[in-house]
Amino acid sequence: MRIPPLDGPARRPSFTLMELLVVIALIVVIAGIGLLTIPLMQSQQKASSNASQVVAWLGDVKAIALRDQRPTGLRFVQDPNNPNFIREVFMIQTPDDFTGGTVLASNTQTVTVVGADFFGGFGAANVLDHPVQVGDYLELNGGGLLYTIMGVGQNTLTLSRNVVLTSPTPNYRVIRQPRRMQGEDSLTFTGNVAIDLSLSQSLPVRTATATATPPTTEMYYEIVFAPSGGVVGKGTVASDKIILWVRDSTTPNATDHDPALVTIQVRTGFLGTYQVDTTSGDPYSYARDPRAGGL
Repeated sequence: MRIPPLDGPARRPSFTLMELLVVIALIVVIAGIGLLTIPLMQSQQKASSNASQVVAWLGDVKAIALRDQRPTGLRFVQDPNNPNFIREVFMIQTPDDFTGGTVLASNTQTVTVVGADFFGGFGAANVLDHPVQVGDYLELNGGGLLYTIMGVGQNTLTLSRNVVLTSPTPNYRVIRQPRRMQGEDSLTFTGNVAIDLSLSQSLPVRTATATATPPTTEMYYEIVFAPSGGVVGKGTVASDKIILWVRDSTTPNATDHDPALVTIQVRTGFLGTYQVDTTSGDPYSYARDPRAGGL
């Protein structure tokens, strides 16, 4: 017996051209939205991750300061193409005082130290490797006012003012400023992220003026921790908070792409990261008062 087919809708053999065009259009729109939002999300993640990396670097040098029982920190290097941005950081540490040899009598700004090698075996041009450098301080006879060193020769020092020394003395020392830690590679940010120096607050800066024609002045942006954990060093403002603005350097608006703030408490060395406040008119409000950001 033949059974008649059941009544029902006819099966469609394929999609129509119009349906295919609609699907393709939807795919193109979704892909376009992805192309627009993915770079933004990556930029936001990069700013946040780089801020966390800065906190990790600072935490590392704090631990080294405690371990070595000597001031240790980070030096922030300005971008030569845009001094407002910092893209490179390296570790620094305060070495022991330099001694050795005999300071000859002098009544000028230049003193000669017999038996000393202020180049430390390095060439005259390798100034960053010299054991005594411009910006260090000379102390004579165990006290008195310090002399700022403005020029360094093989065994001579040019000072900030005249020295009145009537007889030779081996009783001297050079109080040295932080040096780059030997064997440590520089630390760099990923992507286009940088610290915006123009928007950062209270970042300590140390200046060193060298005798030249005309005199040249170097500026060192440094955060140095004492073994106790607090921030020390020339240029540090007591009882203040250092704030570093970390952002995407490719955007002209500093608040685009979710920048982050890194804070360092000067007295305690406590570290933190915060969002930039884009609603209250004070972009630093969360960093100054974490409760304002719901923390």
